Formats: sequence, C-alpha cells, structure tokens
Amino acid sequence: MYVRMLRVHVPPEKMDDFIQLWHDEMLPFAKAQKGWKSARLLVDRQAGKTVIMGVWETEADARASGNMGSTHVQKQQAMAASLLGARPEVEMEYYEVAGDAWEQ
Repeated sequence: MYVRMLRVHVPPEKMDDFIQLWHDEMLPFAKAQKGWKSARLLVDRQAGKTVIMGVWETEADARASGNMGSTHVQKQQAMAASLLGARPEVEMEYYEVAGDAWEQ
C-alpha cells in the first residue's frame, strides 16, 4: 500500500467548511478512483493547516491519483477553490506503508 499525503493551508475561519467539503464532496470523489483504500483528514484549526492522507493499493494508483494534470486532481482543486476563493497551494508527498495498526 502507498500513501499520498497532501498538505493544504485553509484559513482558520473556513476550516469547518473545508471539513464539510471534504466529507461531502472530496471523499466520495476520491473513493471512486482506481486503487483507493482509505483516507484521513487531519487538521490544526488554529494554524490553518490540513493534512489529507489517502491510502492506495499500489504506488502507481497513488501517483495517478495525484497527477496534477489528471481530472481527479483538477476536480479536487476546483472544489477547494470554490470554498477558499483561489486554488490552494498543495504540497504532495508519497510514502510506502511499511506498517499499519488500527484499534478495532
């Protein structure tokens, strides 16, 4: 499995709206992508920072989902831009999952 990690700055006053956008629109769209396994949205409300971690079946799936020219990424950026008033600056990184533990 591979993780595509995105860091997005969201003004603190728009954080609740961004969280709702992620749940209602961005996450369902991501779920439809090839190789999607799971996702987490982490936020630091006071600092206006978010981290979106998407887990993908293969490295190729993770990278394809993050291709800046892809319809998927353009759609996600358009969703965020509609809320934030401009396309957000996004830092994107990829990691192989070398360990995984979740309490059930």
